[in-house]
Amino acid sequence: MAKITKPNLGSRHHYIVDACFLANWAIPLAVVPQGLERERHASCLAWWNRIEHQIKSEHARVYTPDICIAEAFKVLAKKYYVEKWFKGASEFNRAKQKLRGFVTTPTAELIRAKRRIRFH
Repeated sequence: MAKITKPNLGSRHHYIVDACFLANWAIPLAVVPQGLERERHASCLAWWNRIEHQIKSEHARVYTPDICIAEAFKVLAKKYYVEKWFKGASEFNRAKQKLRGFVTTPTAELIRAKRRIRFH
């Protein structure tokens, strides 16, 4: 796992995220099968923890193309229907809701003069 360094004062990190990395944010570690896949998923979650810490301190922004957001939901569906990671529809729906909440910004936040948009 590569190390994400602390940004210098006045600097900002910019991250471009792909569909699989974005989908991994919403999938709980408990549903991932044992082995190499679980190690990769744990590594993704560790990256996300650091990135979210930087976002909260306003030292980072996350960018992803619109098509990657659609593909992230497709990745979740594949993990549910094909690879059978989720035990039931309720776990799958929780993951979808978590991802939807992460990538959307409420309208009330968007109309503020001093808005904080964490995901672009």
